[in-house]
Amino acid sequence: MKSIEWIDRVISERKLPSDRQAALLIGMTPQLISKHRNGNVVTLDDENAYSIEKILGLPHGRIVADQHAERSKNPEISAMWRKLAATAAVLFLCTAIFPKAQAEQLVIKTPAIMNIGVFENTLNAYVICNILTIAKKNAACSYFY
Repeated sequence: MKSIEWIDRVISERKLPSDRQAALLIGMTPQLISKHRNGNVVTLDDENAYSIEKILGLPHGRIVADQHAERSKNPEISAMWRKLAATAAVLFLCTAIFPKAQAEQLVIKTPAIMNIGVFENTLNAYVICNILTIAKKNAACSYFY
């Protein structure tokens, strides 16, 4: 996602009246938000991405990885960052929705999480789809869809 989409999400979810209020909450200057809004800056730095993750209650690394993917000019590197962002989402869903023992079993059975350093086509889509389906039924974590 473009950086301004994340910023607008903070404004929307926190019902903030202005970009200035968003800037204060995130910890950036109003001028920087203006640069994001005008397209002069298209990705968040790691500190601001992390701040927005905390504000929105997203798993740590989700927006940071998304912004690294957005900024990468190499499609393979961008794909790697997107997989890392997806893995952060899966880990969050496992811990947010399931009892600890069940979450641990799902994580253990998901190759992408077991082999996070390897990552070559190891993402177990079946487990992820089941987790997302259950999450949708429980109306939890809707920001991943």
